[in-house]
Amino acid sequence: MRTHARLGLLTCLLALVGCVDDNVSVFVSGNLAPSIDDTTCSYDPTSTSLLSQGRLDVAFAGTFELHPAIQSQLQQRGRSGRPEPNGIYITRAEVTLEGLDGLAIDFGGLPNPFSVPMSVYVPPASSPTSPGSATGTIVAIPADYTVSLPVAPGTTTTVVASVRLVGKTLGDIDIETGDWVYPIEVCNGCLLTCMPDPESELVTCNPGQDLTFFDAAACGL
Repeated sequence: MRTHARLGLLTCLLALVGCVDDNVSVFVSGNLAPSIDDTTCSYDPTSTSLLSQGRLDVAFAGTFELHPAIQSQLQQRGRSGRPEPNGIYITRAEVTLEGLDGLAIDFGGLPNPFSVPMSVYVPPASSPTSPGSATGTIVAIPADYTVSLPVAPGTTTTVVASVRLVGKTLGDIDIETGDWVYPIEVCNGCLLTCMPDPESELVTCNPGQDLTFFDAAACGL
């Protein structure tokens, strides 16, 4: 009896060494809003400026991109010359595009869910109150998927992107986040403006995505 108990305890301990409670240790806190400086767009992973939902104008955008704020609460351990095992490399995102009914959308034979390759390093937390932060780019709606969305001019629909990040720590422990769900309003011609503010330059980071933009050719100017 004692032998079986010891074996069971050893199995549990080995299981704990090889996995992490990923929904708590590594997670996506939201989709970053761009920081616009003159004509340059950047995404600061420490920013608290997050978008509550996305907008995609199929008349002008080829793809829809996400810039997730990735946070790691794995604590830094590489002190006094020791190697750091708790840094994380995110290698891919598993994306499922769903309707409001929670079912995967049929894109006419295109895979759904699908994988998006990534190469993002997330540093460990420097303290219990200072998580490690990083961001990357996820093409959540590729161009051929955008073409497959039947949205007539003047109408909208909603696509929900369910995203799970997959990677590995430098200590060779597999990491998989919980599902991060992000709604995207899809329209046809809703983001184009032909009357921009004359006192400010209208800068768009991704034309046809999220922000109103000006296009002289589309406006016939």
